[in-house]
Amino acid sequence: MKVLVAIDGSLNSTAVINEIVAREWSPDTAMCVLYVRDPKSLSSHFVDVEAYVEAENTSAKSLVKHAAEKLRARGISTTAAIMKGRPAKSIVNFAKTWGADFILLGSHETTLSHLLSKNTAKDVLRHSPCSVEIIRAKKPDKSLASQLHG
Repeated sequence: MKVLVAIDGSLNSTAVINEIVAREWSPDTAMCVLYVRDPKSLSSHFVDVEAYVEAENTSAKSLVKHAAEKLRARGISTTAAIMKGRPAKSIVNFAKTWGADFILLGSHETTLSHLLSKNTAKDVLRHSPCSVEIIRAKKPDKSLASQLHG
């Protein structure tokens, strides 16, 4: 089975990797950790766009490297990839090209993104050539947090 793991460095991406590590996978499972750099996320307000792009490249390389290492340590055959493009479209296209059987990714849906229909997870789910699972990070227990900080 080929599993595409789409990450972006958020808490939901961490939840995806942790979920993979916690599950049992068949020995023939191959995973690819994918990070998509969205060129549309750059704003003309950036004074030094090249420095921003270089910082994002460095961060993306580090993210996929560490995620892939964590999965390999669990005994899962894992590769890593970084693409440039619109996230949902790039994830779906990569899944088709790579022949993914399953996609795992996190969700970032907020009220604003839902209203604007800019939700990557929703778009991947809608257009994917294979099964998709969306993982959400667990929200912290506010009562415990208040006990610790109170």
